[in-house]
Amino acid sequence: MLLLNFILGSIFLILGIVFKMFPPKKINSMLGYRTGTSVRNQDTWDEANMYSAWLLIITGASSVLIGLICHFIFNVLTGYLITAGMSIIILLTGVFLTEAHLKKTFDNDGTRKSLQQESEKQ
Repeated sequence: MLLLNFILGSIFLILGIVFKMFPPKKINSMLGYRTGTSVRNQDTWDEANMYSAWLLIITGASSVLIGLICHFIFNVLTGYLITAGMSIIILLTGVFLTEAHLKKTFDNDGTRKSLQQESEKQ
């Protein structure tokens, strides 16, 4: 069980680091954080992929830590179920947090709110 939890968390962690260092440059249908909000334009795409990469790093580190704790506290099956459940919850929370971040940063047309406010002041 420890090995499986370590592998799952490590995959999230490595993917987060790779996406942070080498984010997908252009909107595509194969690689990156793809939702209706994130693919509105290149700016929303870049922001979503940068933000979600950090969340993948946090998810990976959390999964490894939770797996280690569960390994020493619970039996194999219980520890695995807890770790898998927590990983799913953390990933879904990551999607929710990324979408909330995009809604806070951009308007419905995909324009940065800070840029929109600056142009309104002029």
